Amino acid sequence: VALGAVALEGPLVGLKAFASLRNKVLDINALMFLAVVGAVALQDYVEGAAVLVLFGFAQWLEARSSRAARDAISSVLALKPETAILADTGAEVPVDDVLVGDSLLVRPGDKVPLDGLVTQGTSRLDHSMLTGESAPVKRGLGEEVFGGTVNCGDGALTVQATAAAADSTVARMARLVEEATSRQSPMETFVVRFAKWYTPIVVAACLCLALIPLAARVDDPKWWVYLALQILVTACPCALVLSTPVTMVAALAAAAKQGVLIKGGQVLEALAAAKVVTFDKTGTLTEGRCRVVMTKALGGADEARMLSLAGSAERTSSHPVAAAIVGCAAARGSAVDLPVAACTSVPGNFLCWPATGQGIVAEVDGVPVAIGNARMLAEQSIHHDGALVAAIEADWSAQGATVSWVAADGLLVGVFAVADAPRPEAAEAVRALRSAKLTVAMLTGDNAGAARSVAAAAGLDPVSVHSSLLPEDKLRQALQVEAYRAKFGKVVHVGDGINDAPALAAADVGVAMGANGAAIAVEASDVALFTSDLRCLAPVISLGRLSRRKIIENISLSVVTKVAVLVLAALGKFSLWAAVAVDVGTALLVIANGMTLLR
Repeated sequence: VALGAVALEGPLVGLKAFASLRNKVLDINALMFLAVVGAVALQDYVEGAAVLVLFGFAQWLEARSSRAARDAISSVLALKPETAILADTGAEVPVDDVLVGDSLLVRPGDKVPLDGLVTQGTSRLDHSMLTGESAPVKRGLGEEVFGGTVNCGDGALTVQATAAAADSTVARMARLVEEATSRQSPMETFVVRFAKWYTPIVVAACLCLALIPLAARVDDPKWWVYLALQILVTACPCALVLSTPVTMVAALAAAAKQGVLIKGGQVLEALAAAKVVTFDKTGTLTEGRCRVVMTKALGGADEARMLSLAGSAERTSSHPVAAAIVGCAAARGSAVDLPVAACTSVPGNFLCWPATGQGIVAEVDGVPVAIGNARMLAEQSIHHDGALVAAIEADWSAQGATVSWVAADGLLVGVFAVADAPRPEAAEAVRALRSAKLTVAMLTGDNAGAARSVAAAAGLDPVSVHSSLLPEDKLRQALQVEAYRAKFGKVVHVGDGINDAPALAAADVGVAMGANGAAIAVEASDVALFTSDLRCLAPVISLGRLSRRKIIENISLSVVTKVAVLVLAALGKFSLWAAVAVDVGTALLVIANGMTLLR
């Protein structure tokens, strides 16, 4: 029976071993095949059969255990809808054929095919697979919806596509997941490189241990051969090699299920070492839904004309403050569609994000218009009353507003006060980060008054609030973070918007508010949040720390069991099949330990 098992299974393992040797790799198949050949040569047929049976059973169990992580990743990739229904004709077409601007019908129970705006109907959407948020979200006329979400309400929706299939939120999410799972962490790279050299050395050492006593004609050379086979099987680095990747894949999958995309194992390791978290203000600690709370025409200017010039100049900007100005002008009946030309950036201003993230000067209806903060007035040589500007700036900033000045033809003609409500969960998120022993700070280009107002609502220490930073100042702060990085360690920066892209890329870990943020910020970041809930930040960092702990546990378990078996084998207390059982058992424990992150 034992010989039959060897004859049946041995050639299959041998073929796999030969294939690995042709690729100049010594894998577990080669080690097990050598062990079986050695056992048969020693006429220990039962031992040889036991090795093959245990090895085959272990591979089957490993495949089943690893499938859960792969399935979790596949569930994210499967979010991408394949077809869409055109509202005009009712025809079902591939999503790749849908053009931006097309109207799509989303029936109850259907997936939303692409990102878009609701043009007709009201219903509730299930965002759980995309953002991890379990409660359905109500969506109606003019509101944004994301591809991959499910219409779980009773009403049908008509959605106008705002992005092509390749540029939709769910497509970006799927692409980032695929890229993340292919990136090795530094620890994983080290283990793989170590195993590449370790295995041939072990094989060479075992051959010497078996052959030298034979050549020296020592007493009982069979014992030395048997010991060499035990060491060969025990020293197999299978569990060690599995210790890192299975944990990393499980952690990435667990995060993705909660609407958090972590771009690879190296980011997980950096999150585990993080000591400081810095936040941008607008759209991150605040909701990014700015509204104009006060306006004032200056210098005898007509308010309606001032509103029209400002609204027209800012209509191409994606920044929440600019959107608020446009909305205010339109709501008061002022035209915001005046012809605009020569739009350029202004150093020192934060409003014109689509250009360079610094400011805007435009020719509106033939009139040179500049919009920005008080610093811009001096830089653009705008004629103004310094005392009046300082008084309004101090008064409105003290009320927590962002102050934006409007100049036309070189004269100051108006001012806006724009407010943005803090996110309701911001204070809870900050408390959770502090409970995780992280230092929390805020970096913003806004004025000190608005920054202090948001900081107070979020529970931030005033000394950790850095305001009136230019985009390049924030980049230097993210690159160096002299005070924080030197004193504490690695820094995580959380932002939303195009002028955060450099800071996100330069920080040790850049986190972008993915679903609401600009595409460039998501691409430049290391972590993308496809949920707007800041409370997921602390669990993300905890996941990084937990994955590091699991990896250390796995490596420790692998090394300790191998040392113990080697000692027992040298003492003659262990059989060959028992060594195989311990080795495969250790590999299964390593997989199981890593997979606990999916719970």
